[in-house]
Amino acid sequence: MHAVSIDRRNAISGQRQSPARRSAAVCLSAGSLILLAACSAGSKSAATPPTPRQAVLAAAKQAQQLTSATETLAVHVSGASSSSTTGTILVRLKPALLVSGNLNTTAAGASTRVKMILTSAAMYFSEPSLTSQLGKPWVKIDPSALPALAGSSEASVAQLVQSLQNNNFTGQAQLATVARNTRAAGQQVVGGVPTTEYTGSFTASDGLKALPVGLSKALAPELQALGNSTIYFREWIDGQNHVRKVTDIETLNGDTVNTTINVTGINQPVSITLPPASQTFLLPGSGPASGRPSNVDLRAKIVPAPPGFALSQADNGPINAAKFNSYMGSDMAASLHFVRGYDIFYDGASTTDNIEVTLFQFATQTDAAIFQAGWDPGIPVTSKADPVIPGAKDYDSTSPDQGSYDHGVIASKGTFVFVIDDLSSSAAPAPLLGTMARQQYAAL
Repeated sequence: MHAVSIDRRNAISGQRQSPARRSAAVCLSAGSLILLAACSAGSKSAATPPTPRQAVLAAAKQAQQLTSATETLAVHVSGASSSSTTGTILVRLKPALLVSGNLNTTAAGASTRVKMILTSAAMYFSEPSLTSQLGKPWVKIDPSALPALAGSSEASVAQLVQSLQNNNFTGQAQLATVARNTRAAGQQVVGGVPTTEYTGSFTASDGLKALPVGLSKALAPELQALGNSTIYFREWIDGQNHVRKVTDIETLNGDTVNTTINVTGINQPVSITLPPASQTFLLPGSGPASGRPSNVDLRAKIVPAPPGFALSQADNGPINAAKFNSYMGSDMAASLHFVRGYDIFYDGASTTDNIEVTLFQFATQTDAAIFQAGWDPGIPVTSKADPVIPGAKDYDSTSPDQGSYDHGVIASKGTFVFVIDDLSSSAAPAPLLGTMARQQYAAL
């Protein structure tokens, strides 16, 4: 697990210090996997069999000539974090870009269905918890809003849309061309079609350097997270130079990601229907008139100060993507599809206790579950399952840090994750946190 510990207050505001720390796990998200999911084709000379290197190079070139593809996707993450994603991807490149993903994701015991549609003019996103919040089954993101979103708490959403716009299903085939050790591994029938299997490997950093500018921007968050680690791939290419199946394995700090893509249709008509306006919630650039949830709305979801505490005069405010990355100590906002956050501190009126309530929102329930599963206080603690809130964890530090003990609760509900943290001079657990956590859970 990739863990980076930083001071929580210093990370958020740079104003005050406390011993609490944060960490998280990085893995390829469902939205970004769609970028890698689209597959491609290969080419073989009729007279002379190509070398393995020539085969994958021709596959990448041939992929650019295709008009459409239908694919099944299976992604399994094991190790420090555990999750799975399965589903179907429809891709139409010509006459205009149109991509549809219908995915089922499971992480930390939570399962959800995510639907995404990308056109050259907009991205549509559907997830059950968003439907319950917004009252409409689809969220529509207008590309014209991306410049405004880039500097806001929705920056990760903007990055996701930009990645989808800049990429198509040539990505996986293009990455395979980076390998210098590709070899043939025999013959196999895939989906009723005879193929030749090719295997090889390359480093993520080399893949990032070799990709065209547009594709590099699209795949950069995942490849940068993998750093110099090795990606192992296998491709099955048929006699008509089409990739029929591709797998890859990536490992990051204890997490192993296995991805399998089967190409079930090539240059066949694909049917993708855009949601009607009556079923979409528009996420524009800014402003309350747009209907976009604001950080003020998120602030209103946070539980008020408990008896004996008052709102702190400093450190309170929204968390945008940059602050989230600082909070995590790494570039995690894009990988986890962070949407927005808010942080509030309450000071004890007659004690030195300080309570911090932090609320995060992510694009999907799976992203929220992954964040919660990878979160760590960063100091020695004992933890146990919360007796009331499903999936929540209660924790207490085992020794003082700078004279303070850390007590807290972390929980998720839908696309939200909240952390309620109490810095106290007492080693005894704080029952007040349990009450606040239940109130916070009910407020979401």
